[in-house]
Amino acid sequence: MLSMRHVLHGAFEQIRERTRWKATSTGRFTLSSAISYLNRQQSSSVNHGISSRTQGICFKIWKLKEVMPRVKLFIWRAVVDALPVGTKLAERISHFEDSCPLCQEQSETRDHLFFHCPLSQQVWFASQVGLRTAQSSLTFVEWLEHSLTMNDFTRFGHTACMCCGPFGRHAMIMFFSTRNFRVRKF
Repeated sequence: MLSMRHVLHGAFEQIRERTRWKATSTGRFTLSSAISYLNRQQSSSVNHGISSRTQGICFKIWKLKEVMPRVKLFIWRAVVDALPVGTKLAERISHFEDSCPLCQEQSETRDHLFFHCPLSQQVWFASQVGLRTAQSSLTFVEWLEHSLTMNDFTRFGHTACMCCGPFGRHAMIMFFSTRNFRVRKF
């Protein structure tokens, strides 16, 4: 599977010691032009190992107008399982401990991080979404697909606000600083 960095790298060109973004007429990079470029690349090439179901979910995510682009990008990375969770890092770094840094109870996967970690379950239930993930057998992607299919944009909007609001920022800073510390040890 090609990485997003690899795909986007092909859209830049060097002109007289300056880098120009080929996906726009002005040569300036914007997140929306990157999203459009990635969508064109994905639709014009083989699905890169991503199922048609996942492609459909990603398409719906990019089309949402009420969600900020960086939140869409984060959710897209979660859907295609491209977040640096413990199990993914353990695949690339030998002797990497893949247990969840928040609960130390299970291996940290995308679904554990978002749905099965006791801390995540408390956050979801206490949020405006009021989601009880402890009793849910759904995966994160299945829940997201259900929310998007049911046109439950209010719930999705609240979820997006959690991701980019003060709590979400604090949680992401904590998550990635813990992640960076664990990676730097190796």
